[in-house]
Amino acid sequence: MIITRSPLRISFLGGGTDLPQYYEQSEMGQVLSFAFNKYIYIAAHPLVEDASYLIKYSKQEYVDSVEKIEHPAVREILKIFPQKGIDISITSDIPSGTGLGSSSSFAVGLIHLITNYTKQQLTKYELAKLACEIEISLLKQPIGKQDQFAAAIGGVNHLKFFADGNVEIESLNSQPNVIDFINSCTLLIRSPGSRSASSKLNEQVKLLTDVQLKSSMLRQYDLMKELVPQGKIAMQQHDIKLFGNLINESWKIKKTFEKNITNLQVNQKIAEVLKCGATGAKLLGAGGSGYILAVGEPDSLEKISETFQGTFIKPRVDISGAEVIYNSD
Repeated sequence: MIITRSPLRISFLGGGTDLPQYYEQSEMGQVLSFAFNKYIYIAAHPLVEDASYLIKYSKQEYVDSVEKIEHPAVREILKIFPQKGIDISITSDIPSGTGLGSSSSFAVGLIHLITNYTKQQLTKYELAKLACEIEISLLKQPIGKQDQFAAAIGGVNHLKFFADGNVEIESLNSQPNVIDFINSCTLLIRSPGSRSASSKLNEQVKLLTDVQLKSSMLRQYDLMKELVPQGKIAMQQHDIKLFGNLINESWKIKKTFEKNITNLQVNQKIAEVLKCGATGAKLLGAGGSGYILAVGEPDSLEKISETFQGTFIKPRVDISGAEVIYNSD
């Protein structure tokens, strides 16, 4: 048996500029994000005297050919890395559709699982790149590249996305006290419901490719991108006030992308978070529902925790990325 785990991610600044529809029309996209200590777990072991496929997630599939597998990512990954007679079980710390990059974390985790199961080795960069190819090129998902690299590599990263397909990674893990800064000043608050990121991002992709609208949309994404280096400096200087203000500015810009990015309930929760003393707050992911990121001093985060008892998570930076946590071989 082999068990892998791959972390979820929190995107601070630049989200959306990792979409090919943006960075292929611009100089580059860039994102400031970190992987944190909530995971997708995937286990695999051989089926005894059986060449079928048993896949267990929110539903169970038991089929005799890879083409019959309904789960798109599982099907495509097993086509690339053929393996018959296998039992695959998938569990997660947090439900999908909550703005934390779970689908890409899953893709990274399953590739990592199957390559180790078949005794093949990929670097973490290759792991992330292949997950991008499967999700974006093969499955035609309207998503970007930041989630795959966050899940594969782990830690705190400044990621740059170029039109030629290359991704440049600057790890901030060794910067003085950056990890401590993030661990001390961030909190996640649940906003009820889940949504399909693909449906939300489809609307944004349409706007980026619309002849009449794309010029103004590209400018809005440019503004999102320009916040990233400022955020990195604020993080390196441990400036929570500036960092929170940049989070607020990114949320203000993001709300202009598409009318259903936010709603009354999300707006009310963000207002309450800021009232509790947070310097910045925004909804993570494609919009609509999921987790709200709050940034603030420890005393304000304690007040937020008391206000939203039972619906918050205190994230901690994961520096390992995708890894095998058990191998019986």
